[in-house]
Amino acid sequence: MIDMKAVGLRILVARRQQGLRQGEVAKLAGISARHMSQIETGKRPGVQAVTMAKIAQVLHVSVDYLLGLTEAEQWEQEERMHTKNVGQ
Repeated sequence: MIDMKAVGLRILVARRQQGLRQGEVAKLAGISARHMSQIETGKRPGVQAVTMAKIAQVLHVSVDYLLGLTEAEQWEQEERMHTKNVGQ
């Protein structure tokens, strides 16, 4: 079972690293500020995959990172390598 409080904490940390407010992320992800608050505080079980994907995209992290399946640094390295290979 996924620990939604841990997911919310990862979202909070990534959001702060991007210098974004909770409401800004919500708007960019196409969800309400209340929904975003519930996700970030771990009070929203069963978040839809498409919502997690939108939040991850806004925060420039992977869904795997948000779910705790990988570390951000690993994903960022993979993304840099993918971007570099696409440009060649």
